[in-house]
Amino acid sequence: IPGLSRMTITVKGEQAVVQQARKQLQDLPQVWAVVDLSDAKVVEREILLIKLSTLGPDRLSRGEGSTCTPRQPQSSGIVREHEEEVEEEDAAAEAVAPHMQVVECSRRLGYIRNLATMFGAKVVDVGAECCIVELCAKSDRVDAFMKIAAPFGILEAARSGRMAMSRAAKLSLYEDNAEADAEEMGDGAAPDLSHLPPS
Repeated sequence: IPGLSRMTITVKGEQAVVQQARKQLQDLPQVWAVVDLSDAKVVEREILLIKLSTLGPDRLSRGEGSTCTPRQPQSSGIVREHEEEVEEEDAAAEAVAPHMQVVECSRRLGYIRNLATMFGAKVVDVGAECCIVELCAKSDRVDAFMKIAAPFGILEAARSGRMAMSRAAKLSLYEDNAEADAEEMGDGAAPDLSHLPPS
């Protein structure tokens, strides 16, 4: 419908909570219609963009003194215990030839690509130290992918939240409401467009 935008809001809770949210949304002057898809057959998906380190979690953030991913924060005591080990690993890493580092990054990138293929995701960007993977799937599958990808070192992650669309073949989800409104107004009455946002 020209001049209108569609927004999908997913609410989890008991039926009374969902009904209360629906009533409050319908009371807003900017809202033209609220369609409840609780009893309808829907397709739900979520989009994930995740940046994974190709250097490995042990070299993820040595400058910051931490090797944790955003989902797995470390306590300060664990960081202190590993300070001496990190210094030793730094000295050993400096001794590694640069071409061996490239080979190791390539090997890790191969693992990430195989993992992405298994989940139906795709690698959308590759850099010298990281890569970005895109996944469109159900929320449970996104959670599983993030859990399995965590050992590579998650540098950053962005999730869209659940999106839903009815499986019905109607051209408009508002057909039932439009027919009821037309019967109430009569055939010759023009619809009241005063509540619609400017286009």
